[in-house]
This record gives sequence, C-alpha cells and structure tokens, in this order.
Amino acid sequence: MTLIKNLISETYSEDKFIQRIRVFETVRDYTYQINDANTPEKLLTCKEWYCVSKHRLLKAIYEELWYRAELCFIPFTFDMTYLPNHLKDWWLAKKKWYHTFLRLWIDNKAIDVDSTFNKELKDFYVVNQDWDWFSSQKMICETKEIYIPKNQEEEYEIKKKLSDSEGFTDTDKKWIDEYNSWLKSVCL
Repeated sequence: MTLIKNLISETYSEDKFIQRIRVFETVRDYTYQINDANTPEKLLTCKEWYCVSKHRLLKAIYEELWYRAELCFIPFTFDMTYLPNHLKDWWLAKKKWYHTFLRLWIDNKAIDVDSTFNKELKDFYVVNQDWDWFSSQKMICETKEIYIPKNQEEEYEIKKKLSDSEGFTDTDKKWIDEYNSWLKSVCL
C-alpha cells in the first residue's frame, strides 16, 4: 500500500480532476507487457503489465481517493486487436481469453476506463489520450458481454468461463515472448 500512496502523492494536484487524470495517464503509460506479475505492488515495481493488472492498480488508487470502482471482464482474443503479421497465425492469437477494464462511478454515473495500451502504441491500438474524466473511454475491443465480479471467487469463475481450459505451453510462452519483444521494439 505504501507504493500506491507514493504514486498518489507523485500525481497530486490541488485540482482533483487533474490528479485523477494524472493517475490514469501514469498507469496507462506503463509499458504493456504480458507477464505473470499479479499485484499492484509488482506493477509499480516493474512498470510493465497488461490490462488486468493495470486496472487492478487503478481500482486500488481510485478507491484510495474515495471513488467506487469495479473491475469489468469481457470475452477477448488477441486477434480482436492488431497483431504483427508474423504473429497472426499462432493459435494463441485465437485463444479464448478475457479483457479487463475499469468502471468508475462519478456522481452516480458509470464511466468506463481502459488504460491497457501505453501511448507509444497509439499507431497500432486504441490508446485513450486527452481524457476529460467525465466520459467513458473507447475500449480496445467490443464490449457486448460484461461481467463484474463481486468477490475473488466470482472473479475466478468469470476468468474460468471466459478462458480456454488449457494452460500455456512452451510454444505459447514463445509467442508471448515474441509479442512482448515486438511491443517493446515499437515503444523505442
């Protein structure tokens, strides 16, 4: 929790709207990478993570700032977004998975926030820039089915429902490594 409080103080502004946006932009601009870090503290340490972790961190920060926030899960496959040509044919590109975004409640109005991709990826993916804090953002993929868990057990069940049952093989990990490398090369 100390790292979260540090990030809040680093993004502090007397204007609460400016601070909220700074928090969002800071988390959004951590490099998008698929990895196995699983806590907000790990994200704050390595500053590389994917949608679930970025939004879990944003949720913790905004709740610390006294906002109601919910993690939302939707069905997802990697081929729903841009993939470089050499990765399109990997079976993992079509593997059933989930995408996560954050729903904030501001003045009893739901506002959907997606901080998945860092701004250096704007030529390839939906990157939310210039957010006004009052409008929902564009999601990285379609959001027809939305699941909002009330607790850890429900989150586990939602992830299980939305994901293929097979674990990642060594070949899958190779695909992920290639994808992560490509993402980093684009960000240079």
